[in-house]
Amino acid sequence: MEDKYVKSIHEQISSILSERRNSALRLREERIKYAEKNVPGYTEINEKIRRKGLALGRLAFKGKSSGEYKTAQSELDKLIAEKNLLTENIGDDFFDNVYFCRVCSDEGYYTESGKTVRCRCYKQLLADLLAENFAITPDRGTFETFRTDIYTFDLNDEEDSKDQKAIAPLSPSEYMAAVLKKCRSFVADFGTENAKNMLFWGKSGVGKSFMCNAIAYELVKKGVPVMYISAPSMLAKATSVTVNDEQRIEKQEFCNLIRSIDVLIIDDLGTEKQSDAKYQELLEVLNERSRKYGSGLRTIVSTNLSQKNMFRYYDERIASRLYDEFTGLKFIGQNLRFKKK
Repeated sequence: MEDKYVKSIHEQISSILSERRNSALRLREERIKYAEKNVPGYTEINEKIRRKGLALGRLAFKGKSSGEYKTAQSELDKLIAEKNLLTENIGDDFFDNVYFCRVCSDEGYYTESGKTVRCRCYKQLLADLLAENFAITPDRGTFETFRTDIYTFDLNDEEDSKDQKAIAPLSPSEYMAAVLKKCRSFVADFGTENAKNMLFWGKSGVGKSFMCNAIAYELVKKGVPVMYISAPSMLAKATSVTVNDEQRIEKQEFCNLIRSIDVLIIDDLGTEKQSDAKYQELLEVLNERSRKYGSGLRTIVSTNLSQKNMFRYYDERIASRLYDEFTGLKFIGQNLRFKKK
């Protein structure tokens, strides 16, 4: 599913936008026919405008400062004003309000200050398709279903005992409520400097993946493109061996996506098979996203590794980057998967 999606990501969006533009053209034609049938004089005034426009185009070759051109332009303006009077009863935007997105006229991009800008509608399509193909669903966890009351400690467990001392005087549920609040703030503040990269760490089964999905789900609802993928899957795809042009293109599109997506959520870092190629790829992804941090790109990583083990498991360049450039949030408590059984 993911491979198919990554391979055709832009084709899917282009196809949807193309269909929207075609639908808009069909709707405009229907409205023109409606006006021709129901608005007296509409067909005649349209023909006059068409002819005057052609004449104006011919006169433009003589120079737009000529008296003939200015006279023709004035006559065209009067005809357009006359047409507007004829159609005022059916609304000023009756013929123009046909696009799904009026900002870009369903092109996906628009020009702002001389620069081509990706429209919000394009980002929403990207967000929706990512959510569908990478299984970002409410069933996998939301802020509303994140229960802090089930967090407890087993004080016979050495790590739980240390955590209890570390968060005193808070209870486990109070501490995790504070974690939830910070994650909610990340979503609320996204698009501002207040939204920082985040590193979730802690034992297996304490809610890290649940929270990753909750954040992804809320961002998608806001139209923010998110890729939520496990570290083993991401690194396997990014370092896969290709044997033909189709596979090479697919791999390059995937690598471009994880480097440029608005929010990249990497789950279960540290569970992938070790290799120099995967370490190098991970470092390059983190470096590239770090360079684009000022442009709004954010990264969330979850891992079962402690800080000490992170430095043992990875090259110091990777471990240092994760701890220097990410806000660390430790997830505590007993394994919730066992508690729920």
